[in-house]
Amino acid sequence: MNKKITYYLKSIKLDRTDRIYHSIILWLNKKLNTIIGSKSYKVLYRKGLPLYFKPYITSKNILTHNTFNILNRSLSFTSEIPWNYPNNGKDWRDNLNFFFFLTQDDLTKEKGLMLLYLYSDQYKNIKLENENLVISYRAINWIKFISKHQLERKTLDRILYSDYRYLLSILAYNKGGYELLVNGISLLFGAYYFKAPDLLKEAKIILSRELSEQILSDGAHFQKSQMFHNLILSHLIDSYNLMQNNSVFEDEQLNNLMLSKICAMLAFNQNITYTNGDFASFNESVQEYIIPNNELLNYASSLNLKPFDIPLSSSGFRKVKLDKLEATIDIGKMGPDYCLHFAQASVFSFDLRFNNKTFIINNGTSTFEDKITRFREKSTGYHNTVSYKNKNQAEFFNNFKVACRPEVTVLQEDKNYFKVSHDGYKRLNAIHQREFKFYPNGVLITDEITHLNNHHDLSFANFHFHPDYTDIIVEDNIVKIGEWKMEFNGQKDIRVLDYQHPLSYNKRVLAKKIEICFTNQLTTKIIRLDY
Repeated sequence: MNKKITYYLKSIKLDRTDRIYHSIILWLNKKLNTIIGSKSYKVLYRKGLPLYFKPYITSKNILTHNTFNILNRSLSFTSEIPWNYPNNGKDWRDNLNFFFFLTQDDLTKEKGLMLLYLYSDQYKNIKLENENLVISYRAINWIKFISKHQLERKTLDRILYSDYRYLLSILAYNKGGYELLVNGISLLFGAYYFKAPDLLKEAKIILSRELSEQILSDGAHFQKSQMFHNLILSHLIDSYNLMQNNSVFEDEQLNNLMLSKICAMLAFNQNITYTNGDFASFNESVQEYIIPNNELLNYASSLNLKPFDIPLSSSGFRKVKLDKLEATIDIGKMGPDYCLHFAQASVFSFDLRFNNKTFIINNGTSTFEDKITRFREKSTGYHNTVSYKNKNQAEFFNNFKVACRPEVTVLQEDKNYFKVSHDGYKRLNAIHQREFKFYPNGVLITDEITHLNNHHDLSFANFHFHPDYTDIIVEDNIVKIGEWKMEFNGQKDIRVLDYQHPLSYNKRVLAKKIEICFTNQLTTKIIRLDY
């Protein structure tokens, strides 16, 4: 059977039935819109009224003079803006059309209106692939700008309302996860702005279901990306801000649900944040684009929202702090079986620092577009865990999709001790077990490969160093790097390699890693020498 078809069948087996149903419905809707022309949605009008908000988190430095700086790529403009600009990639183009720059503190009313009308002039000719997400974000940011300046403009209302009517036919039920949640939040904004009960009804359906499922018991977002967790948290606080300061609708149930999920998400951040306020970049996350925890806490506090007191649990993330040593580890599953868009094959990877300086770093991502780079950054060998036969723990295909994925078993867990296993290599007749023992001056890691047949193939333990660590000395089974020593037992070979560390969107820097080859068991002692 064709390999691609096999992957699809494995993926569908773990998908949700309703998602498959909605994929078919969305496909039919798009075909219908092609036949009748989606322009029929673009002639609708309803008067909207500006809303009131307490100060919220604003965007910074996206638009400087007449230059857009998005995802570390720039575009300057004069009299017209090419909203369909193709040369910086579709993610860049989508982000341009999200209109986050409208929330910049230094953007004047006059310049903002000029940009909105420049967009309005080209509105019918702008075609984007990820329409439901673009419409959702654009609408939220337009409503924020209109409300900030208390504007009433018929042209803008016509575009907004037409977009919301169209959005109802293309909601991301087929994808679920982050995108569908943003759809629901945007519909809530539209419902309040237009005083539209039908938009509120759909927003409630989405938010009630998705918040209950997507926000885990320890407050983590179920797709396990800190960047998207913080982004969603900021949107939820915006929504709570909207509901508290505008008496358009009264909905105690939705209000209470929103409140409880915000406080849980704040708790997760409190539990996972490093002493200096940083987060580890697990899964597809970009450190530079993670909204700082102190900004979220201050924003929440302004609305009398405080973190719950709940421990880390169902997300699979664990945080260790012993004097100056801090570590974040992932001993959970990759994410929800039907929604692994942002997942990486990084089960049992970890991030280690001492006195607020990162030593071993878990790699996030630098792109959502370049297929070769993205697959490399998703791979097991790109993380601080074990790759069996140089294969991935999970089978990736078509950029976002995952066929086989590892099931995790927590065998034993204490405050600073974790023993876990996963079956991601079962398809290759092997099981990986990892044991962490943390101490104030380091960590002891034991990796064991259980072979399910007589073929004892090689495994590779990977350790990626922060770009600041470049001088590596290898002496037999000992590796010395700056203030650290790593001692191995059970290794067959130690190799020092270069890798491209994902610094930010479209930015990578050369860094060092070591790859330890072993067969059955490997013991790794990581010791801080000056403690």
